[in-house]
Amino acid sequence: QTQVRALWRKFEQSWVQPRYAAMRKRKEDVVKEEDRLWRATPAKNRTPTKDHQATKEKKLGDIEMDHYVAARKEWLRLVQEANLGDDAWGDMSAEEEEAINKALG
Repeated sequence: QTQVRALWRKFEQSWVQPRYAAMRKRKEDVVKEEDRLWRATPAKNRTPTKDHQATKEKKLGDIEMDHYVAARKEWLRLVQEANLGDDAWGDMSAEEEEAINKALG
C-alpha cells in the first residue's frame, strides 16, 4: 500500500500537475482562437452563436479526453512496471479517490 501511494504522489507531481496545467492553457488558447475567428467573420457569414459554442465545447471535450486517456495510460504503465496489482491500494480514502478521479478523469 505504501508503494502504490508513493508511486501515485510521484505521478501526480511529475506527470499530472504539469500536464493538467498545459491542458488548461491549451483549452484557454482554443477558446480565444475560436472566438477571435468567429468575431473576425462578418456577422452575416458567422455561424449562429449556439453552433459556435457547440464547436468550442466539442474541441474542449476532445482536449480533455486526450489528456485523461494519456493520464490513464501512463498510470497503468507505471503500475504495471512496478508490478502492483489491483489490490495494491488497500482501503482508499475519500480524498485519495477524489484525487484519482480528478487526475484520471
